Amino acid sequence: MDGDILVAHWKTLEEKARRMAEAIWASPCVPEQIAGVRVDGVIKLRENHYVVIEVSKNYSLDKTRTDIAKINSVRNALFAKGIYVEAYFLTDGQPPASSKATAEASSIKILSLDEFGAKFLGSSEYQFLRKKKAFGSAVSPRSGDPDTGRYAEIRYLDGDEKKYSVTDISNALKNRSQVVLVGEFGSGKSRCIKEIFEMLAKEDSVFTPIAINLRDNWGLKSKSIIFRNHLEDLGLGKFADSLIRSSGDGNHPILLDGFDEIGSQSWSGEAARLSEIRKQSLVGVRDVVQSSSRAGILITGREHYFGSDKEMIDSLGLRDDAIVLRCPAEFTEQEAKDYLQLNSSLSILPDWMPRKPLICQLLSQLDDEQLAKLEEKNSGEVQFFESIVDAVCEREIRIHSSLDADTVKRILLKLAQDSRYQHRNNESISVAQLNEAFFSVTGYSPVDDSSVLLQRLPYLGRLSSESTDRVFIDDYAKNGLRGLAVVQSQLNRDPHVPKSNWKQPLDIFGLRVWSENLEPGQQALNYAKECESSGNSQFVADYVAARLLGEEETCDFDGLMVNNSHIVDLRMAGKTITKLIIQSTVIEKITHEECEVSDVWINDCLITDFYGVSENRKLPDYFRDDCSVQVFNHTLNTSKISELDLNDAQKTLLVIIKKLFFQHGAGRKEEALLRGAESYWDRRIAQRIITFMISEKIVSRIKGDQGHVYVPQRRHTRRMGAIVELRRSSKDPIWDMVSSA
Repeated sequence: MDGDILVAHWKTLEEKARRMAEAIWASPCVPEQIAGVRVDGVIKLRENHYVVIEVSKNYSLDKTRTDIAKINSVRNALFAKGIYVEAYFLTDGQPPASSKATAEASSIKILSLDEFGAKFLGSSEYQFLRKKKAFGSAVSPRSGDPDTGRYAEIRYLDGDEKKYSVTDISNALKNRSQVVLVGEFGSGKSRCIKEIFEMLAKEDSVFTPIAINLRDNWGLKSKSIIFRNHLEDLGLGKFADSLIRSSGDGNHPILLDGFDEIGSQSWSGEAARLSEIRKQSLVGVRDVVQSSSRAGILITGREHYFGSDKEMIDSLGLRDDAIVLRCPAEFTEQEAKDYLQLNSSLSILPDWMPRKPLICQLLSQLDDEQLAKLEEKNSGEVQFFESIVDAVCEREIRIHSSLDADTVKRILLKLAQDSRYQHRNNESISVAQLNEAFFSVTGYSPVDDSSVLLQRLPYLGRLSSESTDRVFIDDYAKNGLRGLAVVQSQLNRDPHVPKSNWKQPLDIFGLRVWSENLEPGQQALNYAKECESSGNSQFVADYVAARLLGEEETCDFDGLMVNNSHIVDLRMAGKTITKLIIQSTVIEKITHEECEVSDVWINDCLITDFYGVSENRKLPDYFRDDCSVQVFNHTLNTSKISELDLNDAQKTLLVIIKKLFFQHGAGRKEEALLRGAESYWDRRIAQRIITFMISEKIVSRIKGDQGHVYVPQRRHTRRMGAIVELRRSSKDPIWDMVSSA
């Protein structure tokens, strides 16, 4: 350092020491000249009791002796006036033992600034103990233990779409800005707090940041009580007075996690009343903020908790210039890859997987065997989603333990299923519906503690700023929950479902959830017939679509009728279908390849996309003339492949890829790969292709009841799709192999 920098550094140390002293002794600490000697800091506790502090960056023995002589001259001068002097010599670094011994011989305490902070503010103890505790919901969703995964850098956005990193937020806090970070559940708010705590604590080991989980402070109405409760929980209650004073002076950045978790609230359906209830429940948080106005403050909570940003700023007691940031709902593709590479052995991100931080965290905690199954099996997505729902519900009850996880899950399933009574563009969940769902599941009405959980149920958000109604904000989760709800209804033969007037169909993911859990047999079919006769035709439509998604090659519907309903995706390809009637129904998508039917009639239906019909656009005979098709999509089916300007080896490869990777099912029997491609099937090259795919772990071969079954490894779906799309332009080794055959 040059001379000017040295002086500036020394003055910063001096100022820091005085700020610490004022927090410790609750009195002004000012430089003063006593008996002709300038003292860096003097605290006049009483008329006859002073504390004097000398600060130095040089703690050599010679410098120590010089400063001791200076302090002793001050002490003697004051003693002559009947004033007792408590003396401290503070150093920038750790003083050597020789200096300590010399100072102690003169009854002067020589300490580094870190030691001074640890002795009176508990700085080092606080950092050590706080890091051992969970930061809000930054925990393992499965075990509840503090999250130890590695952090993947993401950006947080303000209202102008300006991006902030954790470093940017940390710098804002050091400049004593007030920052609010909002986001949906599982979007990484608590993990952001953890990263910022560690960053700030590393930069300043004396004025450590104070990180408080607000959910541990229910009903507490003042900063003093909240701080004392927090420190007592860490076993550091003896430092409460000095830390409260020090934080009031703005010395410590304050990190408050979970404004939506702070208090017991009455349950009201009136927007104005609910706003006032929220404000009253946050009186303690508001006192922390307003009593620490000189400090940098970061506070987090769920985005849809308040009716508006204005209400949030007012309820939290923040300044008008507070920075409002939002967590992105999902990682970007690159952020998700970075996170999983840091925290798991997953090689490829599944295409279907939502990029939410919580879901990536759950994925990263699977062992290698579970990850392999997830990548390879068709059912991996559904099984993983079910585990996500269970983990999310467990996570919620760790925040509020008024209910058990299964009860939370059943409430969500009830709400998801009830949302099907409404049209898609008019969905909402009122307070009355929340209460009814709670009562339906538990048998009693929600009390205050339970109402807090209802207000912050995962997957739900505010319908609008002026409404108390909620709405599902995550379509993927909503449709997965609807699928699980139907599974439970069918398995339990719920007596209410057959009479229900559902207006919304299951989407493709909801259908997959049901399909993977739909046991073939007469019981499920009988329940569908009960729904048909009682008026819930939408259940019947979903049952047909879900069953056709399954592994059954022959589906006998025993005369079942779908009438006046809505089907999102009807996959008839490769199936033998008997005794089914579909009429007066909207079908968004039909896939019709290599399908055999008997006693099947599809009448008066509006079909949006029809896949698999030849160029002349003539529908099969069992589609009656009153069916209307908006778009014919000529997919590259087995028949179309025969017309391509390719050799037989290349055509054989395309058929194998299409049947294994782009037709629903867990795998294909050997004879099924050949079916429909007899005119150009090259048996020799087909065997070479299969052998190559097995060696490259693109497919696996298992022994079935009637010969070998080939199972696609789903992590290669994108690669196989590129071969089908590019064909002659493909540079893939497997295409090169068949092209040179």
